[in-house]
Amino acid sequence: MTIAPIAGTAAVRPEASGKDVGPAPRSSALVKHEVDKLAPAQEFEAFALRSFVEEMLPSEASNFFGGGTAGNIWRSMMAEQLGEQLARDGGIGIADMISADRAMEPQTAAETKAQAGESARTRFGAMLAGIGKP
Repeated sequence: MTIAPIAGTAAVRPEASGKDVGPAPRSSALVKHEVDKLAPAQEFEAFALRSFVEEMLPSEASNFFGGGTAGNIWRSMMAEQLGEQLARDGGIGIADMISADRAMEPQTAAETKAQAGESARTRFGAMLAGIGKP
């Protein structure tokens, strides 16, 4: 006989003698909140998209969002959900760029950063040289 668990606890399986034998084995299946979780790169992209969306939403739409603090909170929550869904559906490529950068071999990443730094120094030097000329 198995006793139904109380939320947040494990089920107890009493033996025929009536003694507790410990918690029931936990299923390896993921629960809903674990299945829907975004990868870290997607979480970052969702955060960036939330900021973009929140700036695009009208700030003076009290008839839609409501007024005062509650309206501001609702607007922020809506932007958060929109950003998360956009990131979940592919986003704008931020997560892909982060994942690609992290997947590079360390030597390749260092070479790429060195080339980017050299390129920036060259452009900055050319810009400074052009300042002094009429």
